[in-house]
Amino acid sequence: MSRLLDLGRRVELHSMDPHHQDISIALYRTEQNPPEYRAHSYSELPGAQQRVMDVVDGICRLGGLQPGQGGPTCLCFDCGQDHLLAMKRAFLESCKLPEPGSATPCDLNIVDRKSGLTIQARGLGDGQYRIEATDEAGNPPEDADNGARRVGVIVNGLRKLGDMLAVEDADGQLLNDCVSFACGHDHDALVGLLLQRAPNVRALVREQEAAAARGVLAAPSAQR
Repeated sequence: MSRLLDLGRRVELHSMDPHHQDISIALYRTEQNPPEYRAHSYSELPGAQQRVMDVVDGICRLGGLQPGQGGPTCLCFDCGQDHLLAMKRAFLESCKLPEPGSATPCDLNIVDRKSGLTIQARGLGDGQYRIEATDEAGNPPEDADNGARRVGVIVNGLRKLGDMLAVEDADGQLLNDCVSFACGHDHDALVGLLLQRAPNVRALVREQEAAAARGVLAAPSAQR
């Protein structure tokens, strides 16, 4: 009897998990409405399913998701939207951790290595966030142009990693320091997670492509 399961559409793959004997773990988007995600591994190695459960727990903690209705490895966003790109990032970041079940949400600020400035995401409500740069004393940077450039880099990174939207002012002009979620709901944990990676999106994409090339999710008969 085939062990292949109808899990939905595979949207991301962690091809070789160094924290559990190089098993493959995949993320699927189910066909439920509202949309849900399911993490799964076909590996029969001891502890593989517990590792999947730990990864799911880590996703909930890092991305601010909640358990879904489809089973113990299913999860969803409380806003009812899929936020696909951000979800893929939360999955991959959870897979990187040896103990994702003990993860804690990321802060809404980082120290930008290239400028030394503190970058903060300040929630404005209705899913909107303003990105601000300050010096060590919490003041606006002396080099205002450099601060604005770094804010622009972060905003661009958040839009690419989380499929966040540009924000317009009352006159229809784009605000270079703001981003928002299309759902209109706040996702602080998710923004905190994305903020850690936003300064260097290109390197992150290269890392992800290299990881995907190391292996594939094998059929049950090919799993160790």
